[in-house]
Amino acid sequence: MIRISVAHDLPQEEAVRRVHGLLGDVKKKYGHHISGLREKWEGDTGTFRFSVVGLLVSGTITVGDAVVKVVSRKLPFPVHVFKERIEDRIFAEAKRILS
Repeated sequence: MIRISVAHDLPQEEAVRRVHGLLGDVKKKYGHHISGLREKWEGDTGTFRFSVVGLLVSGTITVGDAVVKVVSRKLPFPVHVFKERIEDRIFAEAKRILS
């Protein structure tokens, strides 16, 4: 499971606006590893899914008053090899867009 929390000082609406497309930005930079990205948003909560080397990763992004949380569902065993790298890249991109 991937769990990422990124603190922010933005009004919640602005944080939601900035976070829309977060994974798309990650995909632009690391597209050779990620495919089939889909995001769907309802208010301050988004669901996502993408494949890493052909294996599905899915979960939710929740934008709160002071923190953005990204949580995946159970990861396929082979994806655990990439777990730290995925977390680091999503965290770095979230931190950048929320600054």
